[in-house]
Amino acid sequence: MEFYNTNNEFGKELQASIVKSRHQGEIIMEYFKLHPDKEFTPFEIHRAVGLVGTPLTSIRRAITNLTFDNKLIKTDNQRTGQYGKKNYCWKRIQK
Repeated sequence: MEFYNTNNEFGKELQASIVKSRHQGEIIMEYFKLHPDKEFTPFEIHRAVGLVGTPLTSIRRAITNLTFDNKLIKTDNQRTGQYGKKNYCWKRIQK
């Protein structure tokens, strides 16, 4: 599922949110494709892909969805994120 309709949107608003969510996932996946051997935290992806104004939770949702779709894999590696807490890294699954 690309968009989790937790605020009960419907109609055109829901469709717009689904399209936006799908587009975010495509941008993030493209970034991983451009850097196939590297690992990134959600914070690093958020900074790198230029989705200005996009909440970090949306980046995390897209990464989770791409993981469920077997396009990314969560590694055991962690790096300190923006708020001083450890964050796991993800990388692209090579096919």
